[in-house]
Amino acid sequence: MISKNVLVVVYKDEKTSYEVLSELKNRSGISEVLQAGLVKNVRGSLVVKDGWTVDENDNLWIDGGIMGALVGILGGPVGMLLGTGIGMVLGEVSDKNELDEQSGIIEQVASELKDQYIALILIAKEEDNSELDSFFANYGTEKIMRCTEGSILEEMELAKKTETELRREAKSKMRKERKRERKEEKLEEWNEKAEELREKIIDDTK
Repeated sequence: MISKNVLVVVYKDEKTSYEVLSELKNRSGISEVLQAGLVKNVRGSLVVKDGWTVDENDNLWIDGGIMGALVGILGGPVGMLLGTGIGMVLGEVSDKNELDEQSGIIEQVASELKDQYIALILIAKEEDNSELDSFFANYGTEKIMRCTEGSILEEMELAKKTETELRREAKSKMRKERKRERKEEKLEEWNEKAEELREKIIDDTK
């Protein structure tokens, strides 16, 4: 049975990532790679590097669709919250295998994509996962993060809801902070006026 999957492989070496991206475009096989692209974590920000689509409209590989949405989420508040390299620490996970088994692909990628690392993201139609697994093994790839199109769509929907909640909480916290600062400024102003009045009363009694 053919399934449409999203695959992500993280590389430390940029040269290797570009080589794999190029070879993916030229390879032949039963599995069909529809889109592939590279994004790099540069000091906490995702930088889009290069990519292509099977219809050769390479300029659109990152625009819209699953690929664009996934990159947007990884580079946004949710990716920063989850990522040990992209942003805040992921929390205490005593067993790395536990993270791999229980987390979704967004959480896995955010955790793996450390500073200066590059993620190769691709969308492929696969009948047998072993074909692309063998292809990546030729480049020393140890870990391939893979999920179905349906699963990534569910994850992205949840991520968007989480992002909305994070923004709402951030706005609420900022409003409370501004309100607190205004109260402190008002109190300081009152204290200054009270001090001025005290000094005036003392002067008048002399």
